[in-house]
Amino acid sequence: MQQLHTLKDIEQAIATHPLVSLYIKAPICGVCTVVAAQLDSALAEEGNVYAVKADIAEIPEMAGRFHVLTAPAWLLFYQGKEVERMARFIPQAQMKQTLAKWTKVAESGHQ
Repeated sequence: MQQLHTLKDIEQAIATHPLVSLYIKAPICGVCTVVAAQLDSALAEEGNVYAVKADIAEIPEMAGRFHVLTAPAWLLFYQGKEVERMARFIPQAQMKQTLAKWTKVAESGHQ
């Protein structure tokens, strides 16, 4: 996952790439670290996902822009629209299934 440092960079990534994974973490968050490792592993299995991450403390305006009230939060965007969201407790199996589903949708080119 590529670390982004501004809301503008995040919005540009979402607008530019067909399938975008956005992982939002908080500083000094053990759960965030564990889920990030699980997400990295799941993303390695799926090839067509542009994956970015950001720290809510570094970009606090993300909370309002994406309606994120807790960390970690994982948002998936397809063609610029949010299609999936998971927060706080993110089951690894469900995350993998979601990635696989949307990767197939993106590869087929429709919703």
